[in-house]
Amino acid sequence: MAERRDRDPTQTLRWRAEAGIARLLIAAFSRLPERSALAAGALGGRAALRLSRRHRERARSNVRIVYPDWSDEQVDDLLRASFAEMGRIAAEWARHPRLSPEQLQARVEFHGLEHLEKALQRGRGALVATAHYGHWELIPSALRHRLPQVEVTPTGRTLVNPWVQAMVASRRNLGGGSVLERDTAEIIRALRRNAAVGILVDLRRSRKRGGILVPFLGRRAWTPHGPATIARRTGAAVIPAFTRRSRGLRHRIEFLPELEQPRSPDQHADTAAATAALNNALGRFILAEPSSWLWVHRRFRGSPDAPPEVYENEAGAR
Repeated sequence: MAERRDRDPTQTLRWRAEAGIARLLIAAFSRLPERSALAAGALGGRAALRLSRRHRERARSNVRIVYPDWSDEQVDDLLRASFAEMGRIAAEWARHPRLSPEQLQARVEFHGLEHLEKALQRGRGALVATAHYGHWELIPSALRHRLPQVEVTPTGRTLVNPWVQAMVASRRNLGGGSVLERDTAEIIRALRRNAAVGILVDLRRSRKRGGILVPFLGRRAWTPHGPATIARRTGAAVIPAFTRRSRGLRHRIEFLPELEQPRSPDQHADTAAATAALNNALGRFILAEPSSWLWVHRRFRGSPDAPPEVYENEAGAR
């Protein structure tokens, strides 16, 4: 990989070190028997909970906002379960390229796939909206093998570390296809090719960056309105999709019916209503199985329903 001459040598060394550690972990998970790898991943997730105060306190703050009546024991139980599951998923992510198409299909159960197929029959593409929930990185490759005639294109942010980015991209491209930048024009071009475009919609987005304040998990939160805006502009369907562990090594990928996109003279109200409906779909899954969601983002920053100091406990933490 070519390096830019103006890159900070210290930064380059740090990035190479991070990538080296990632490769070692991937190699370790890949050499273990699969169930042992998942057990090791769960242990690693629990260790991360203990060692990373920043992520622990951020997750704890989020749980407290969503479940204000829970005891300390209930909060701690959820955090242990969530971090353990994310560790298992990290182990599966590391081993993912080792799976043949037949092995991949054997461990994935599709439900509601007819909703996506019906939407694509209109020829305007579909926004497959999901969250950092379950093994979300599994959806593109599993869907490509199940519907080989469909262009499946996830969107993603390019990581600053180019070597780690290459590892992530190689897994997101499994089964053919590519990853789009979070660029509206690129997404619209893919939808006009009748693609199924995957997009993560559970992160905070400030008003300046295209966010809108709508309910999420019972609290108002700044939310990206991109799916609603793009759907209104293109006529593309918005299909919520989620994956969660069903048992052992098997995962269930579920597609919900297409969400209605209001169309009235008041575009702002329509966008807010459509975005709130998508948040409601996400919230139903998260509340049904909260240990499958990644709780470590500053999801409620700037929310009028959260204390202004909500994430102060993580200040200066590692």
